[in-house]
Amino acid sequence: MLIASGSATPNPLCGFIGSGAAYRFAMYIAALFLAGWSVILFWGWFQPYERKGLLLITSILLLISIDP
Repeated sequence: MLIASGSATPNPLCGFIGSGAAYRFAMYIAALFLAGWSVILFWGWFQPYERKGLLLITSILLLISIDP
């Protein structure tokens, strides 16, 4: 979390130091997507057969976002 906040803490994996407003904005957007994805998966976990369309919709959106 310190890395995403733009502090001067280097990333332990690659040594990257994130800073600047653009970097913080990108990390906040990524955190929102992660939280939204977690909520959708948690919601679908309760009644998986009734919400099978949820898997189709999220998988299509995921494939569209990954496509180069």
